[in-house]
Amino acid sequence: MDLVTVCSTHEFSLCAKKLIASHLHLYPDAKVVLCVFGEMANCAGRVTDKFEIVKIPQDCQHAWNPRYYYFKTAALRIGMEHCRESFACIDSAHRIVARPVEIEDALRTKGRFYVEFPRVDFFKIKYVTTAACQKKLGVTPEEIEEVYQYQAGLQAYRVTEENVKFVDALVKYMKDPLVAGPSNWAQQPDGVNSIVRHHRNDLSVLSILIPRFKFDQPFSLDTSSKYGDRKKIGRASCRERV
Repeated sequence: MDLVTVCSTHEFSLCAKKLIASHLHLYPDAKVVLCVFGEMANCAGRVTDKFEIVKIPQDCQHAWNPRYYYFKTAALRIGMEHCRESFACIDSAHRIVARPVEIEDALRTKGRFYVEFPRVDFFKIKYVTTAACQKKLGVTPEEIEEVYQYQAGLQAYRVTEENVKFVDALVKYMKDPLVAGPSNWAQQPDGVNSIVRHHRNDLSVLSILIPRFKFDQPFSLDTSSKYGDRKKIGRASCRERV
């Protein structure tokens, strides 16, 4: 299993170095693709046959905007082009601490790996997807009433035609600023009378496209305990029992 990750600053490059080392410890023959933008863009180039540094393409106006997260979907597309049989795309701030057998099993049996957040009201996608994004994606509030969030910082794919089509759809939608934006820091982007707390950018699009492509991987307590966003789940548990 190859590895794809992204960094835009020197600080994140130090994190990426630790992630890469942890991956190569388990997969010494893996290929690593480090995607870069911002102040790290000048580092792009082929280092070895198994290590490439690839610049995130500036193919839309917000490509390098760190708060719109287009770069994460672009990294998935780069992974499909540069990796071999399969790859994990992992946020650079993470590190692998044990062999990810669940990811390996999912790649073998399903062709991809996702982590869904707990199926409680707090994690419904309707609270983190703007009306403009929903319209662009062609969904209604009723259609996503029971759709839950998936983590975007950890995904894995086999390099297949089906998965390429899925990633191409992600990239296509995320090129639209009304889909990718606004910044995830913006509170109540649809106004104070809307249920939308904020917009989750690539996570919003990913979570809506997964059921559309019938790629669902429903919440698993065991998977979440090993790969879940514990900080975010912890915040939600103050409101609901997870």
